[in-house]
Amino acid sequence: MLRRYKGARVNPPISVLLVEDNDDDVAILRRYIRRCPGSWRVEVAYSGAEALQMAVMHRHDVAILDYHLPDQTGITLINSLRETVPELPLVMLTGNGDERLAVEVMKAGAYDYLRKVELSPELLYRTLHNVLERARLEQEVREAHHRLREWAIRDGLTGLFNHRHFQELLQSEYLRAERYQQPLSCMMLDLDHFKSINDTYGHPFGDEVLKAVAATLAGVARQVDVIARYGGEEFVAILPNTDLEGALKLAERIRDEISAQPFQFEEQSVQLTVSIGVATSDDRRVTGERDLVKQADAALYQAKWQGRNRVCVIDPALPYIPNRHRVGGGLRGLTPPPLLLNSNGLAPLSMLDELGRRSVSDHLVAALKLFEARDPWFRDHSPRVAALAASFGASLGLPTAELGALKLGAELHDLGRLAISDQIWLKPGPLTEPEWAEVKTHPARGARLLEQSGALSQEALIARHHHERWDGAGYPDGLAGEAIPPLARLTALADAFVAMTAPRPWRAPMSAEHALAQIMALAGEIYDPLLVPRFVEHVRGLSLSPRPAVTEE
Repeated sequence: MLRRYKGARVNPPISVLLVEDNDDDVAILRRYIRRCPGSWRVEVAYSGAEALQMAVMHRHDVAILDYHLPDQTGITLINSLRETVPELPLVMLTGNGDERLAVEVMKAGAYDYLRKVELSPELLYRTLHNVLERARLEQEVREAHHRLREWAIRDGLTGLFNHRHFQELLQSEYLRAERYQQPLSCMMLDLDHFKSINDTYGHPFGDEVLKAVAATLAGVARQVDVIARYGGEEFVAILPNTDLEGALKLAERIRDEISAQPFQFEEQSVQLTVSIGVATSDDRRVTGERDLVKQADAALYQAKWQGRNRVCVIDPALPYIPNRHRVGGGLRGLTPPPLLLNSNGLAPLSMLDELGRRSVSDHLVAALKLFEARDPWFRDHSPRVAALAASFGASLGLPTAELGALKLGAELHDLGRLAISDQIWLKPGPLTEPEWAEVKTHPARGARLLEQSGALSQEALIARHHHERWDGAGYPDGLAGEAIPPLARLTALADAFVAMTAPRPWRAPMSAEHALAQIMALAGEIYDPLLVPRFVEHVRGLSLSPRPAVTEE
């Protein structure tokens, strides 16, 4: 670091590297430097090679170079010093010279040029002072550029790479992995229930938690790994030359470390857990860097959906690697059979007679279609809900079995309408309170019809709970939050969007964006706040438009 000057006083001593092969000139220059105001220390090199060695071994504030040296010219030495110690300011000194030589040495990188015949203590001090001041300003500019660079690529709170720079590094790492045929893995991490920490302890406490988590991630990562803050309480990691097994081991280590340590700030302490999604470039669905992040994000959502505090991979073709859960003081590995989601979390997929299941479902779908055909305002409502719910579920990476249950359950979600009289269901005006109470029984009635089939229990859960609300104010059971079966939460979004964008006797259809805005406004009140942003992104990607208006025949 160059020293700052206050008037003529300099402290500590300014270190000068004097490169001169003539002893008389060395004595003169030493005497002139001692007469300069301030404190100075002079080291002498008698050749260009010795000067290079001393410049590398010791830190100097300025170097004075004689143009004529026994082993090389001053120009050659300037070029060598520019390469080895580029921040060292240089002053060229020669016995005779002209403007041409001055221009030559300045182009080579010297800060200034002095002729021995004109040299005096005053001129030498003035030159050194100006050179040192210029060097100080240039260093401040370099430091400012470095700070700006860091601000441009770093997250201001955690010090990790920011989202924009992560995208740049992701592209380069993916291209490198392809070029050298090496695996590349991605981890998406999200702190569980972080909003409650901000709500309970305040945002300053939440900020300290984020910084502590960032330090944990940086501590376990390798130097080649890219760790970034993706946004909010989400973090992302790119792991070069790391296959799925290696990425899962690191993810489990991170999960263990975060859950094991208390996060403290101002005498407050909390325990955290983290959900992690892992993806690898070996996944057959990954054809570019965006797919890699997309698969990791889908796996993260799966981890959230399955109860949090776990590591997930979305790829049924890969071998199942069980998550670890603490039981007492030890670890237990869980290796379940193929899974379906229900209101209690994960449940084994029932071994059903597929032909019998299809026969029952076909008859129920046909019956519902006949019923809805009588109502021009609802005649294609259920198929549209089923198609949208299924495409959304596929985008989330749901297994094939769950997608099948989701599509059929969404198509039969209004099956209970068969038990409601036409006088109520097709009534053109507003319903009375008793009539509305009757309509609200249709989810439970539809679920009972499906349960009686003995083969459609998952679809029955969708039919029964697609009108529940995240805040618990829905019907028929008043379930709230994660107690609502996940597939029913997903169906509720598709049902709402299709209904909003379809015409009704009392209103025109909403635009797709208007409907999405309504759904976003009700996230956390009616709809699952984790599902809503993904649903909105999915629908926008489909470019869905409202259904054309219908007219009664």
